Amino acid sequence: MNIFFDGQIFSAQNSRGISRYFINLINRLSLEPSVSTKIGLGLHSNELFLDTSYQNAGYYFSNKCSTFGKMVSVMSTACVNAFNEKKINFDLIHRTYYFPPILKKNMPEVLTVFDMMHELFPENYKNSKIITKLKKQAIDRSDKIICISENTKLDLQNIFNVPQEKLHVIHLSHSFPLNDYNQWIKNKHKSTFLKCKPINYILYVGARVNHKNFVTLVKSYAKSLLPENNIFIGCFGGSKFTLEEKELFLKYQVSNKIMHFGNLESNLYDLYKNALLFVCPSFYEGFGLPIVEAMSVGCPVLTSNLGSLKEVLGNGGMRFDPKSTEELTKYLNELSFDFERLSIMSKKSFKRSQDFSWDKCAKKTYKIYQEIC
Repeated sequence: MNIFFDGQIFSAQNSRGISRYFINLINRLSLEPSVSTKIGLGLHSNELFLDTSYQNAGYYFSNKCSTFGKMVSVMSTACVNAFNEKKINFDLIHRTYYFPPILKKNMPEVLTVFDMMHELFPENYKNSKIITKLKKQAIDRSDKIICISENTKLDLQNIFNVPQEKLHVIHLSHSFPLNDYNQWIKNKHKSTFLKCKPINYILYVGARVNHKNFVTLVKSYAKSLLPENNIFIGCFGGSKFTLEEKELFLKYQVSNKIMHFGNLESNLYDLYKNALLFVCPSFYEGFGLPIVEAMSVGCPVLTSNLGSLKEVLGNGGMRFDPKSTEELTKYLNELSFDFERLSIMSKKSFKRSQDFSWDKCAKKTYKIYQEIC
């Protein structure tokens, strides 16, 4: 089976989650003897293609060039895709994003939909109307739709009225090293990065836009016993703290208790590994990849009880009402000082993480390909 990936997302992103999903999927599929995978990629600045472990996927034209803007990168990739789709016979194409092809060819198409953020939270995105329109068109063109959670599948049915038979749920996984639990315990505090950082912290990962509900975490933390016991909030990812956020910290007298650990992904594994607790207060996620990442290294997880987050967490941690600062404060107080309970949660989270793997993801995806080829 010859599978073509159109490379759109690699020219639009530098390295983030969707790029990682496709790279891991393509690498696993490439190990299947009966599968040939190719990526159409033009000018780009995607960091993942600097990693030699990803080279077995194969791609037709690629030139890492960060001096070009994103629009030039996307257009160059569109031209590469048009050439390949016209000249080379593929069995199917897996679109990596929603931009329409330059040329239309009678070929089965698969599309992965990650979330409905632009439809549910348009105020957070300048281009919501455009993306929503492109997404709907891409869904209509596709023969099969992969949803990364049952919650995303339900959103697609409710918002775009997509037929049930067109939708398939396949969970994501993480890209951290696979260890057994005893090995993780042995290496728990071995971290060069954290030598100059506070030892005791709860971890928040990702952007801090409105639906992520970071404000509730700050308010709950300020009411808890954690600040006076020098247990910090450590934030990873997203932008530096805004003026509005700094004013919020000042208002609740926790300015010197909330830290930003930066965005360097090579540090993220150690941050999960050494956190007292990972907290995700979000109102909505398409999947909740940080939860799987945290569980994969045995980090105790406390997350919102809404949508895909409870689906992904399963019995691997504890849930709370993200609208209730009182409930979150209660859990922060109960868990942060109960090391026996945290140890039990750690084992449960690690066990739950074993349900997610890129091999499973690739095998299920391949079955969908076989249905339409």
